[in-house]
Amino acid sequence: MQSFSPDDNVTPELAHKIAMTMVRKNLW
Repeated sequence: MQSFSPDDNVTPELAHKIAMTMVRKNLW
């Protein structure tokens, strides 16, 4: 999985997608 840096320009939508992806990986 990609590593994310706080310096990256992450939009709220992208952050939400990343969060949902991580949640799904943790659940499954």
